[in-house]
Amino acid sequence: MPPLLFYDFTMQEFWNAGRIPAPLTVLVYKRLWQADAKVRSVIPTIPSVTDYPINTGSDGIWITRDSSSWTSGFWPGVLWQLYDFTGDSYWETQARAWTAGMEEQKTKTSTHDVGFMMYCSYGQGYRLTGDPGYRDILITAADSLNTRYSPTVGAMRSWSW
Repeated sequence: MPPLLFYDFTMQEFWNAGRIPAPLTVLVYKRLWQADAKVRSVIPTIPSVTDYPINTGSDGIWITRDSSSWTSGFWPGVLWQLYDFTGDSYWETQARAWTAGMEEQKTKTSTHDVGFMMYCSYGQGYRLTGDPGYRDILITAADSLNTRYSPTVGAMRSWSW
């Protein structure tokens, strides 16, 4: 039996036996709805929209950092992604609130991390809303990030140690 035919036959047998997972899109949607529920349950446990959750401790309590942390933009980015997925105004409201706390980082020049700190938050917000204020903040952040560029080596300096 040719290998491809054997593969098709074998895959069909697995499918008939119920051992092939649902199409990927179904699994992705299921996981996104689970993320929606999980993040909704986390939000009330965070003390302030200037506290950015990064992980949980062994006790299950969320550990947070302020907006200067290199991971700070990930949380508003998650909220914007949930807004994009669901279209639910709840997520836009939450994303805007946590994004606003990132603004002070727009002039940060001490690390290349400012790129994804600001893009995950303001970049996603601008992509989804077209808010011109977000664009202005992104341009300032890009100018700040650009100070790390060295034409001598043709690259960005990662950190200022």
